[in-house]
Amino acid sequence: MMEFFHMGGYGLYIWSAYGLALVIFLMNLIQARSCQRRIEKTLTRRANLAGAAHRKDTGL
Repeated sequence: MMEFFHMGGYGLYIWSAYGLALVIFLMNLIQARSCQRRIEKTLTRRANLAGAAHRKDTGL
């Protein structure tokens, strides 16, 4: 089992590359979700403002 992790002497490079790829993937995922939430909040706010303006114009 240790030979699997050692990878013929290249384990440090291989596992650090896997770790870095995982960190980058997770950062990308977190950033995408954050951006999506921000866009959804903006769209909701715009829809509420448009609805309020429509109600004001129609006298409802």
